[in-house]
Amino acid sequence: MNAQEILYKFQMEKFEIFKSQDPENGKFDVVFEIDGKKLYANKYMLCTTSTTLESMLSDRWTKSNEPIPLHGHTFEDFKEFLTFLYSGKCSLTDNSIFAMNI
Repeated sequence: MNAQEILYKFQMEKFEIFKSQDPENGKFDVVFEIDGKKLYANKYMLCTTSTTLESMLSDRWTKSNEPIPLHGHTFEDFKEFLTFLYSGKCSLTDNSIFAMNI
C-alpha cells in the first residue's frame, strides 16, 4: 500500500466515525444544533479545512460543551457540507451550495 492509499484509508476511517454520529465514541468535540437536531463533528477536521469554521469554533465564539446553534441552514444541507469536508464527496445541489455560504 502506498502513502496515498494509506492517507485515503485514514480519511475514510474518520468519515466512518462521522457517519456513525455516535456521541458516545469520544471522537467528537463539537456539536451543532440545526432545526432541533444535533450533528457531531471534530474541530480539527473542520478547522483545518475552513478558516470560517476555525473562527466560529474558537473559544471567543463558543462555550465548551455547549451545542452551537446554526440558523439559516437546513440540517441536511449542513450535514452534506460536513460530509464533503470529511470524505470529499456529497450530494449538494447548486441551490444548497449557495445556501451554505460558509
